[in-house]
Amino acid sequence: MIYEIYFYNVIIEINESIFSKCKQLKEITIPPHIKTIGENAFFGCTSLKKVEFKSAIEKIESGTFCGCSALDEITIPPTVTSIGDFAFSGCSSLKKLSVPPSVKTIGSHAYEECSSFIEIIIPETIKEIGDYAFSKCSKLNKVTILYKMTTIPKYIFSECESLTYIDIPSTVTSIDHGSFNRCISLKQI
Repeated sequence: MIYEIYFYNVIIEINESIFSKCKQLKEITIPPHIKTIGENAFFGCTSLKKVEFKSAIEKIESGTFCGCSALDEITIPPTVTSIGDFAFSGCSSLKKLSVPPSVKTIGSHAYEECSSFIEIIIPETIKEIGDYAFSKCSKLNKVTILYKMTTIPKYIFSECESLTYIDIPSTVTSIDHGSFNRCISLKQI
């Protein structure tokens, strides 16, 4: 069983699925010499509680932390420009979404089932958000969208049953199907 991981200076890449389903892994620090983290690298690490980045990675790949249900603390480095599909999907203990201004793209299902989120602020620097990005965030009750989107993607907030308030920018001309499907508490848009 793997409890801790140490990366020697010669390692610059964490390969795809390499620590997938290491259920005893609790904490990880990504050192400065790591430049790339592959897809699903920590998929299903259900005991992983804290991730600290000391590296300057540019992308959090698809499924990197998907299913890390104990993960409650992560700070995305200011060098990240893209958060991939399913990157944090199923991180049900993650309480806070902090997206640095460097991020331009949030993939489909990126934060799906992050059921501990209460509030989300989507920064104005975002250029694209995928479908279902925040669906099934059951405790989410407030969303502020600062970026000048024209279309609310399909099913983006689907099944966010506690969502009561969303601030949509005046630039929105289209709301795609299912965007607020089963948002039974929604009172103000």
